[in-house]
Amino acid sequence: MVIFFGAHMLTILLMMALLPVYIILAVKDERHDQTMRIVWVVLFCTVNMFAMPVYWYLYVWRKAGRG
Repeated sequence: MVIFFGAHMLTILLMMALLPVYIILAVKDERHDQTMRIVWVVLFCTVNMFAMPVYWYLYVWRKAGRG
């Protein structure tokens, strides 16, 4: 049981550490207009477990593949 608790706490800490990174990525991305930046920040703050992988796939991973 302690192992599951430790894994859960590490997951929580990882999500808390990634939240400002994703917010900075979304705000500084020039491909987004102001409305999309706000939408992404709200999504990161509310449903971050689902929004972060989607944003990563659409804007981070694909951008690296093109470069």
